[in-house]
Amino acid sequence: MLKNSGVRKVIKPFSNITEEEQWLQNMLKRGWMLKKYHLEDSEICQYIFEPATNDTPRNLHFKIDCRQFHRKRDYKKYIAVLKKAGWIPLAQNSHFSKHIFYSEPFSACDEIFSRLNRIKKWANKNGSFSHIPTLVTLVLSLIFILIYTLFENPAFRACHLSIFNTF
Repeated sequence: MLKNSGVRKVIKPFSNITEEEQWLQNMLKRGWMLKKYHLEDSEICQYIFEPATNDTPRNLHFKIDCRQFHRKRDYKKYIAVLKKAGWIPLAQNSHFSKHIFYSEPFSACDEIFSRLNRIKKWANKNGSFSHIPTLVTLVLSLIFILIYTLFENPAFRACHLSIFNTF
């Protein structure tokens, strides 16, 4: 962490959005309010904190949303909707794909409306759920091979035929 005339700059990588939100809340509890951020790449971000004033509530909620905007008017609509819902944006411009918001407790909805999409995006990026289709395919293939082998077994055929011959 660099400290410069009451400003603290932190470069920190995160691969989990929930951990990043909790870290921002912990920084506030320690007296540092996030003022802006700059993306270094998709996971590394530079956070710029200033000392929290006595008026700053220490229990603000931080939320991060991942969205890309191709038109500035879509970004402005997005910010307007979230402001109406009680979220204060820290995003610098529409070119960021990571958007950090904060709100006072109970003054905003608990979740940002695209949170499910962002969790899917981060999970896919970090590989948390990307292997599930492969595993399901593998298990189904093994079951198919087992059933095929079982039905092709001569002992099973003999048993199978003797059952039907009794009628």
